[in-house]
Amino acid sequence: MKCIHLFIASSVVEFENERRELGDYIRMLNDIYIEKDIYFKLTMCEDLSGALEKNGKQEFYNSKIREADYFYVIFGKNAGEYTLQEFDVAEEQFKKAGAPRIYTYFQKLSDDEISDGVKSFMQRLDRELGHYYSVFDHLDSIKLNILLEFARNPELNSLVNFEDGQVSVNGDTVLSLKNIPVYAKNTNLQEALKEIGELDFEF
Repeated sequence: MKCIHLFIASSVVEFENERRELGDYIRMLNDIYIEKDIYFKLTMCEDLSGALEKNGKQEFYNSKIREADYFYVIFGKNAGEYTLQEFDVAEEQFKKAGAPRIYTYFQKLSDDEISDGVKSFMQRLDRELGHYYSVFDHLDSIKLNILLEFARNPELNSLVNFEDGQVSVNGDTVLSLKNIPVYAKNTNLQEALKEIGELDFEF
């Protein structure tokens, strides 16, 4: 069986519920991919032991980042010291070994809600690293991005389909598009769907 290591980094308090939801999502995907002998090993702060570590807890987290194939980092109002350090560890490891693949997400907020630390980090990504980050309204956008990146990986042999506002992987429905802006806010598409619904009702 092939084991794919995933690491999710974020502010511990700010995104506690989001990490829990993403954890449940990855476990659901495991039920699908296990049939292809693929298992996603997810690491986030909730999954690690609270026991004392010889070199400190953060270094233990960093070692897990270095083992990861995919590294996801989520920012909201604040950019915590440890979250930034975890990004640096992932970046350094990527430069050395070509992994982990790094994905950076910023919650869509008004300018006055975002701390100077977050703004500074966004500028660093733009100007120094040339790293393309994503802005999300809803966590489903991150879930969809995870699926699409898996589909781009030939080792995972993923078949992702879009039909009737639902996303399926290898035939199993895993996500609704109702919270994805490009789908939900597409006026022409929504009008067409409404018309189809009315025609179905009349039929």
